[in-house]
Amino acid sequence: MTQYEYKVVVVKVGIFTDSDAKQEKQLNELGAEGWKLVSVFPSKNFLKYVFIRER
Repeated sequence: MTQYEYKVVVVKVGIFTDSDAKQEKQLNELGAEGWKLVSVFPSKNFLKYVFIRER
């Protein structure tokens, strides 16, 4: 049976938001580690990225 591992990354939005380049770098690094982005939950103060990968 396939087992999965999950990771949640929360990014603040607004004046303290990381630059697009920094966010892209972080997302690319996670992709290189085998993480796949499966969902994004936006809200007024943050973005929550949910990733999954096979164990």
